[in-house]
Amino acid sequence: MNQDDLEEEHKNLPPTIEDKLNSMQTFVDQKEFVVIDNGTGFLKCGFSGEDLPRVSIPTVMGVKEIIIEPSQTNDQGGKKYSRIYGERAQDNSHEYDITYPIKRGVIEDFDTMKYCWHHLLSHKNMHNQKKCNLLITDSPLNHKDNKIKMAEYLFDKLKDHNIAIDSLNIMNSSVLSLFASGRTSGIVVESGQGITTAVPIFEGYALPHAIKSINLAGEDVTFNLLDSLMAQGIEVDNSNINHIRKIKEQMCSVALDYDRAINSSDPLREESC
Repeated sequence: MNQDDLEEEHKNLPPTIEDKLNSMQTFVDQKEFVVIDNGTGFLKCGFSGEDLPRVSIPTVMGVKEIIIEPSQTNDQGGKKYSRIYGERAQDNSHEYDITYPIKRGVIEDFDTMKYCWHHLLSHKNMHNQKKCNLLITDSPLNHKDNKIKMAEYLFDKLKDHNIAIDSLNIMNSSVLSLFASGRTSGIVVESGQGITTAVPIFEGYALPHAIKSINLAGEDVTFNLLDSLMAQGIEVDNSNINHIRKIKEQMCSVALDYDRAINSSDPLREESC
């Protein structure tokens, strides 16, 4: 068999995972993608090729109904809705109806999610996107019907807000995390605000039958901290859970030796005494 025959035989072989990844990398490099990371706790948005997101906000929307009085320019009057997002919504929860569209990693309220996506893409740091190629992360536990609905909302509903999606790529967040480390096979453990998952990945593909998850994550730790503070008689304003979350992030840590941490003295308690 000569060299030409070997080259011809090589062309007929099915593409390897490395070939597919190289092809994907070439495709992404040729286009500028807007990347949206859908998290239970935070939404992040930025451009492909950049190290950090341009926008990062809590996954929450606040809605308030405004009654418009009849006037010369608007004889009938009517209702209008004011919408705010992220920390602004959390800080004004006493005035606005608060909605969290993602529960335990999966989008449950697409109508609210539509407005959140529009808010991200219209942000000044994103140059007020009107037309873009979109890469959006997806929960390892998401099901096919939910993905189809996600695509429908992104392609159709955003048109109502004058945003056109030229191309859409929905990718497993765990697979993307593994790719970012330069690997194609491994186990990715993700613990966010709503859910903790362990996802085995082989040659770039998640193995759905082997995915393990538990509804225990950052949000549960926050509420546990709230319960602990109240049980000790500490007055806590639980109307804004964001305050408790900030206490957790600044003061709490994961004990490498649980028994030792429980039995050791608390320097904060000693200082207060």
